[in-house]
Amino acid sequence: MAIALLLAAAILSLLRPPGRIEVLGNIPIPSVSPHVVFDKISIGPDHDAVRITNVAIVDLDGDGSRDIVACDAGKNCVLSYHETSNGMWQERTLGDNLNVPAHATVVDLDKDGDLDVVVSILGDILPSDKLVGQVVLLENLGTEFSQQILLRDVRRVADVQPSDFDQDGDLDLAVAVFGYSRGEVLWLENRGNTGAGFGFRDHQLLVRPGAIHVPVGDLDGDGDLDIATIFSQFEEELWAFENIGAGEFRSRRLYFSHNFDVGGAGLVMCDLDQDGDLDLLLPQGDNLRTPDLPFEIGCFS
Repeated sequence: MAIALLLAAAILSLLRPPGRIEVLGNIPIPSVSPHVVFDKISIGPDHDAVRITNVAIVDLDGDGSRDIVACDAGKNCVLSYHETSNGMWQERTLGDNLNVPAHATVVDLDKDGDLDVVVSILGDILPSDKLVGQVVLLENLGTEFSQQILLRDVRRVADVQPSDFDQDGDLDLAVAVFGYSRGEVLWLENRGNTGAGFGFRDHQLLVRPGAIHVPVGDLDGDGDLDIATIFSQFEEELWAFENIGAGEFRSRRLYFSHNFDVGGAGLVMCDLDQDGDLDLLLPQGDNLRTPDLPFEIGCFS
């Protein structure tokens, strides 16, 4: 089935009144040389139960070469793949018994010099409002990874991103709770090691279903880090949470649509037009109920 790819770009500044949109000109897209050839290579086991929900490319073991970290919702585990000297890929299980891992965020959460993995747990791959979501830390201990639940008793969690939101020197977490008909966006305040592991206090930013991603960056250029999110369930909404200091945020809706068939597919923060500030790249069209609708990419700045 052919899918039309339309590239639309719009700019919506946090400093302007809501609803003011300026359409940019054509954004140059680099061409790909016709001489570039790609080969398909499988690096993991080939079996029917594989459901890869997320991959990240990162030097996990600090040896100078890139590894691959993957969430497998079929085997309910997080895996890493390391390329050996003979060109083979060595698989390692970083965490298991994880009920539908949706996303793995690689970060040195405890600031001990190695990389840990923070996992967003859906808890159920099917639509559900049950309290099955979790945020799980896979703490890097060198030879193994230790599992610790940082957040439990929430609805399905789709994404977690780290930042020092309250500027106290440690890393906090922004959390997208997708849920189904009920969901929310949280930020988890890092309260340090409690003796039994990490302690986090949850703060609710907004109640909406369908939060997919929570990218973090300095959207308003004031030196601290803000949060953005896309809600893709029911009414399509794009929100920004402006960090105003001391762990407080000011929420602002940047975009919405009453069209239930828009189908937001994610949210990426980047300087797409290379003008020195951060834009929000929003792909739309992820809706299996209406396959004849076009796929679009919008850019908000």
